[in-house]
Amino acid sequence: MTPVTQIDNTTGFLKFNVSLSSSLDGSGTVTVIQFQVQTDNVKNSTLHLYDVKLVDTSNQALNFTTIDGSFTNMKTLPGDLNGDNTVDIQDAIMAALAFNSAPGDKNWNPAADMDGSGIVNVFDLIILAQNFGRKLYP
Repeated sequence: MTPVTQIDNTTGFLKFNVSLSSSLDGSGTVTVIQFQVQTDNVKNSTLHLYDVKLVDTSNQALNFTTIDGSFTNMKTLPGDLNGDNTVDIQDAIMAALAFNSAPGDKNWNPAADMDGSGIVNVFDLIILAQNFGRKLYP
């Protein structure tokens, strides 16, 4: 299998060709495309598949369906309890409301247990304070 690619990082265009040295019979995966987001400015994006062709050994087009997809950049910022990519007063309020709680408590918030100890305590507040004012995406 020898992939041939054309990549344009400015427009996000990728052309990918694959040739198999042996025939396939039945169902399965022909190829997997992996990519890495190179910028912190991208949080979510849609992956559009178009002009996809699958041909047999005699170059006859096969009937098949492609499915568009999406990806999410899962990079997180410690202390960002509400997931808005900024550690601010809203996160501090959430931590304060959950302070001294553990699983099963009425005020338990697993996001506030930033150190994974099973209790929201001063160590979690230190993590929040160390990142206070930071933004994940400009």
